[in-house]
Amino acid sequence: LAIAGLLGSPLSGWILEATDQMTGLAGWQWLFILEGLPTVLLAFVVLAVMTDRPQQAAWLSAAERDWLVANVSPADAHHQLEQGFWEKLFNPGIWFLALIYFCYLGSFAGIMLWAPTLIQYHHPGLGNDTIGWLVGLPYIPFAIAMVYWGRHSDRTGERHWHVISAALVGSVGFGLLIVGESLFALLTGFVVLMVGMGGGFSTYWGLVTVALPARLAAIGIAVVNSAGALGSFVSISLVGRLFDATGNYQSGMALLTAMALGAGALVFWLRVNSKRSADTPMPAGG
Repeated sequence: LAIAGLLGSPLSGWILEATDQMTGLAGWQWLFILEGLPTVLLAFVVLAVMTDRPQQAAWLSAAERDWLVANVSPADAHHQLEQGFWEKLFNPGIWFLALIYFCYLGSFAGIMLWAPTLIQYHHPGLGNDTIGWLVGLPYIPFAIAMVYWGRHSDRTGERHWHVISAALVGSVGFGLLIVGESLFALLTGFVVLMVGMGGGFSTYWGLVTVALPARLAAIGIAVVNSAGALGSFVSISLVGRLFDATGNYQSGMALLTAMALGAGALVFWLRVNSKRSADTPMPAGG
C-alpha cells in the first residue's frame, strides 16, 4: 500500500500532464485507461494462477498439499461455512468492529482522493506532476509508522491504545488541513495524518484478529473489510458534496477529522468494555 501510494501518485500526475488531449482525450481519461488496464489484465492472471483444489496449487510443497487435503475436505469446509452463518454474520461484535473501520478507512480514503484537489485549490499554479510528488512523498512516513507502530504493538502485546493514539495523531493532521493554507502547512498536515493513518492500519488489524474468536474470524474480517470500503465511498462522496455546498474544503476536512476521532473513541469504548468484562467475576457454576 505504501509503495503503491509513493509511486502511484507521481505517476498519476505525470500521466495527467503527458497525455492531456492526446487523441482528443483529456488527461484524466487517459489516467483511468492506463491505470485501469493492468487491473483488468490481472483478472486473466488470477484465472491462470489461482486453483480450485489444494492438489493443484503449484506454489505449495507436496507436504503442505497433503496436509490440506487430509485436514480440510470440501464437505467439511462447506459445513463449517453453513453452520450458524446468519448468526455469525449479524454478531454485534463484528458490526462494532466494522463501524470502527468504516470511520477509520473512510477518513483515510477521503483525504487521499481529495488531496490533489485540495492542494490545487490553495495553490492553483502548481502542475499535476508536482502535486503528484507532494501527495506521494508522505507515504514514506506512512510506511515507517505502519511498521514501527505494528512492531511496537506486537512487542508490548497492547492493541487498543496503539489504535487510539494513531487515530488521535491522524485527527491532528486533519485539523491542520482545516486551518492551513500555505504549502508548508498543508504538507505538515499531510505528513502528520499519514503517520497516524499508517500506525492505525497495522495495529487495527491486529486488534481485529485478537478481538474476533476463531469461529467468527472469516466472516468478521470480510464484514470489517467491506465496511471500510463503504466508509471510503461515503467519505469521498460527502467531501465533494460539502465542497459544492460551501465552496471550500474546511467542512470536508472537519468531517474527516470527526471520522478519525470517532474511530478512536469507539476503540476506547471497546477497551473499557473489554476490561470491564475481564474484571467481572464469573458467576457460581459458570
